[in-house]
Amino acid sequence: MKKSPAPKSRRKFIQGLGGGALAAAAATTVSAVGCSTPVRREWSSSFDWICVGSGVAGCTAAIAGHDRGFRVLLLEKKAAIGGTTSQSGGIIWAPNNYLMKQAGIEDSQEQALNYLRYTSAGYSLPSYSETFVDHAPEVLEYLHQKGNIQFRLLDLPEFYHPVAPGSKPHGRLVICEPFPAETLGAWRNKVRLSAFHHGLSEALENQEHNPALGGSDGPQVGHSGPIRDSESGLALWGERLGSRLDGLLKKDEERRVAGAALAAYLFRAVLERGIEVWTEASAGELLVESGRVTGITVSRNGNQENVRADKGVALATGGTVLTRTGEPGWRLAVPSGGTISTEVVIVGMPNLAVPGEKGPDGSQVTRGNYELRMRHSLVVNRFGERFGNEYFFPELGSKICQFDARGEHRFNNIPCYLIFDQNLLEKYSFAGLPPGNTEGLGWVTRGTTLAELGQKLELPAGKLEATVGRFNQHDRRGKDLDFNRNPVSLGPVEKPPFYGVQLATPDPFRAAMRLVVNPQGQVVHYTTNQPIPGLYACGSMIAGGRIWGVGYQAGYSLMSGATFGFLAARHAAAATG
Repeated sequence: MKKSPAPKSRRKFIQGLGGGALAAAAATTVSAVGCSTPVRREWSSSFDWICVGSGVAGCTAAIAGHDRGFRVLLLEKKAAIGGTTSQSGGIIWAPNNYLMKQAGIEDSQEQALNYLRYTSAGYSLPSYSETFVDHAPEVLEYLHQKGNIQFRLLDLPEFYHPVAPGSKPHGRLVICEPFPAETLGAWRNKVRLSAFHHGLSEALENQEHNPALGGSDGPQVGHSGPIRDSESGLALWGERLGSRLDGLLKKDEERRVAGAALAAYLFRAVLERGIEVWTEASAGELLVESGRVTGITVSRNGNQENVRADKGVALATGGTVLTRTGEPGWRLAVPSGGTISTEVVIVGMPNLAVPGEKGPDGSQVTRGNYELRMRHSLVVNRFGERFGNEYFFPELGSKICQFDARGEHRFNNIPCYLIFDQNLLEKYSFAGLPPGNTEGLGWVTRGTTLAELGQKLELPAGKLEATVGRFNQHDRRGKDLDFNRNPVSLGPVEKPPFYGVQLATPDPFRAAMRLVVNPQGQVVHYTTNQPIPGLYACGSMIAGGRIWGVGYQAGYSLMSGATFGFLAARHAAAATG
């Protein structure tokens, strides 16, 4: 049916909305979901492909869409680009990748699938895991060749399951080379940095095993070092390093590492393609026409716009974890019939919440993945007992929900505590402070003996002493007989004074609400189980359990985000011609 032209008053209103270089305002009759009466809407801008979210998934989908000939819009709710990708460790799991081949490391689809079957505990679905394994190497090479992203092999085995069938001692874990920030041009200060400073390990001696500073392999971690904009913490580093500190901090911004490097590389590829980017732009509602998603409402600059997407919309936002206070990111797809999957979050992590450490949005920044690996420390529950392998944080996280249903009727391992001694403070960077520092630790409980520490923490002193004594025996043997903690991280807790701090534990009631997609990245409808035309999702938005089951492997999330973002763009191009 031929559409009537918009009235002059409406055309004038549309022109006032603007909409960027691709603005092509038009009046169109569309069907609002749940309404039987068509609704007249005004399109302020028109694109082929709209990607919501600027992390690894959203940027990959945008890049791949552009390279398929799409006019692309990348939307970001925040003022800065990068999302949770920029705050991650930046590790990518990519089996049978081009770097492995260059290094002469053999791998195969079957070996990778055997490993994934092991980590998934049998709960992945073959069509998804096979799609992931088949296309991950292709996507990694595509991002290198077409996105000019410089990757390197990480000299680590597939922690945390090196004994699993199909595992490799080296080759599948990939990370970015440091990113030159000047290549971002005018966007340099608009791409998120890690919440932490990296690279200070090179200024200190004898840092071969200092997990919280990157260790001997250099700055590659995502949750370590002093917090940015921490005046007190940086002042202590200044006392230690003098004028060298300013140079190290400048280098830290100029050569970004870990997840901040990956986010910057991807966004640079977006900029090089001239893709339109809207920041501080909130996606509000998917717009549907004859059962097909054809656009999205966007709030920015105090206005709400209806933006058309002729080829489709790819949802790649965060906000998938549902807690008692969480904001869902998957809500966009619900009115259009998107299927929601509830996944239990078993890979939590007890965290070290340092008072005053806040992120750019004012939220508490937490540590733990590296601090819990330090020698001369262990984690105990409220009974003063160890309950897992501190080096393998998913084990501790999975045991947080152990519940005493017959006795005290409480969680056994909530609260839990990090216990350490003076050796740790002298050797390592604790809470982002220089090794050997004891200032600024008034929030940490201290005791001249373990018994005194136990009393102050309201832990059974005798049990705490016995637990630490057994832990020290493990160190002397060079083997943790209770939980098989990595011997490199063992160290006796014996030098007074002794310290303890209650860890922040994951909410035991949390669950992940995610969208169900097919192996092409299309969101499926909850009544028909058929794909919703024009609607795609990737990254942490999608039900990852179908890909990797209940297991955890560093690098699964980032690589699957890139893979399914790429596949979504490819399918959209094939589906619409």
